[in-house]
Amino acid sequence: LFWWQSVFLDWVVAPSPDFLLKMRGAEAVSGFRRPAVGVHVRRGDSCFHAAQAGTRPTCRSLDEYAPHVIDMLGRYGGSHVHLSADDQEAAEDLAGRLRGAGATVSLLSFDRSILQGDWFIEHRVEAGALDPRLVIESALLDTLLLAQCDALVLTL
Repeated sequence: LFWWQSVFLDWVVAPSPDFLLKMRGAEAVSGFRRPAVGVHVRRGDSCFHAAQAGTRPTCRSLDEYAPHVIDMLGRYGGSHVHLSADDQEAAEDLAGRLRGAGATVSLLSFDRSILQGDWFIEHRVEAGALDPRLVIESALLDTLLLAQCDALVLTL
């Protein structure tokens, strides 16, 4: 019974061939390669609401990420970083800092400005102000690329 459940679960969560093509295309276009350190930078609606609620994790300064990323590159012998961020300015700033330290940086190519705002992303999707397919595809692609990295630098 466990085997059948495992096979079924594998079938249910397996990416479609179309999505796998998108992922391979995203890898090629972004320049993703291994060994890699993955970095996830929180910005956008999560920071706004963290500041309002006081109970959610706060968003960290970019100054806090770079030394940890450079340390991980040294530990794992890599020079490549995959950067996942919902804010274009933060992504460009951190990418510039890391390139200055000799790293190559990959980043999914899409307009991150659509993720900025005071509303939660899910509320903007419900209101029709944001394309749900773009939101879920970019999140899944970034998650799968981060999963392929050899080390991660992120906040919880």
